[in-house]
Amino acid sequence: MASIIPANAGPYQRFQIRNPEFVARLPQLRAWRDQAMARIGGTERRKQRALVRQVLHGSRFRQLYAYMGLLKAKRIGEATADTIATIADALDPFSPCSEHVRRHWIPAGRQMRAVQSFGPVKRAHQILVADVVRALHPPRENQFLLRGGIPAALSAVEAAYRRGMTHAVELDATGFYGNITLTSLVDALRPLPEAVVRHVIFDESIRTGARTSSDAIGTLSDTTIPLGMVPPPLNDTQGIPLGAASSPIVGEVMIGRLLAAHEIDFDLDVITYADNLLVLGRSEQEADARADQLRDVAATPACGSLRLRVKERGHLLTVGTSEGGGFAAGVSFIGQFGTVDQHGDFSWQPSPDRLYHEMLLDVDECPSLDQIVKAHRKVASYHRAYPRWQGREMAEALQRAKLSSARYLLHATPDYLSEASRDVIFAMLLHGRRYEVLEIVPEYGAAHEQRRKRLLDEIGRCWQLLATAAGAESEAA
Repeated sequence: MASIIPANAGPYQRFQIRNPEFVARLPQLRAWRDQAMARIGGTERRKQRALVRQVLHGSRFRQLYAYMGLLKAKRIGEATADTIATIADALDPFSPCSEHVRRHWIPAGRQMRAVQSFGPVKRAHQILVADVVRALHPPRENQFLLRGGIPAALSAVEAAYRRGMTHAVELDATGFYGNITLTSLVDALRPLPEAVVRHVIFDESIRTGARTSSDAIGTLSDTTIPLGMVPPPLNDTQGIPLGAASSPIVGEVMIGRLLAAHEIDFDLDVITYADNLLVLGRSEQEADARADQLRDVAATPACGSLRLRVKERGHLLTVGTSEGGGFAAGVSFIGQFGTVDQHGDFSWQPSPDRLYHEMLLDVDECPSLDQIVKAHRKVASYHRAYPRWQGREMAEALQRAKLSSARYLLHATPDYLSEASRDVIFAMLLHGRRYEVLEIVPEYGAAHEQRRKRLLDEIGRCWQLLATAAGAESEAA
């Protein structure tokens, strides 16, 4: 008797209901995978090559990686055991794969970035090879993309501060994925077979001039790319695809290779997250000298000819004790801005440039409704994205008040008036009246002045009601 699938079931739930026998096998398949990867990692280098080939050629894990490929390609909903078996039979990381690939565009700051979307076979290859690469070349202790993420990276900065590292230079690798050469990949990833590097990690099938169907690479029709913002496609000799499941660990290997260079002896005083590097020192001079040395070594062919640029310089000294020079108060790293108070407690909030682009309020013209809605979503994400931001609740309340006010000035509906009044009053209460109402409600010129006056009158009326109610309670007590 066929199982009944609820109408509101998600893709994975539908797969679970249709394929209970395969789902029951998953823990054993994962255990075998983990044992094999642990064995690779625990084997001395000269014996690893044969073991890697055995795993990549073997059939024991193919169904697990076929399943993971379907899952990551978002094709799991209608998959069956036969689907998984068919994909498993097609897996061969040593040979070219002509599976359909799409290219779409995502915003990256002020620019658009090309990202490849892969089908289940290529995804399965990438996940399998990524596991093998991680077993062969585990990330170093000071690399945090795959070892605890942003929270662990920020904790490492705080630990460095407690060791006396008060100054920092933030670097990032310009065009990191797009500038990694095939030659450096083959060398850095040994003993991974060169054929696997070519066909999975480098993926020669999506190169410029490669033989693909005319619709294999496309752009999303709802994305507009301003002139001058379109990055070049991957060429014949360099670049690993953004969006491939294998690219993050390969990027970590390339950065780890730089950190392992004998000229670099900074140990945990360099903290990395993907292609973002924070170089720490006890003074401006030490931090700058270390950053310059790291950039010079990174540019050598032995380290992949990486181009590191300086993004920010900052210090964590107590207010009023800066040495001067080019280091600003506070440290920027991976989109977060860190400061430390007189008690040694850290606060990590959005970096100033990110905060400005999210809010869109310090402008002369009223933002569009779409911009306001997007900014509201950003503000709502503060609790998740910036859990170490001291006072984020107060910042969230203030930004909500400004955004709600801007929305009413743009569209003067009764509901928007009520929400803006409520948000402004809440922000004023939370901030202990440190902000006056005229500082919170934005001013966008004569065209919006009548609506602004109506909003200010409504806020004043509600505030008076609150004051009257509070006075009555005080008298009763």
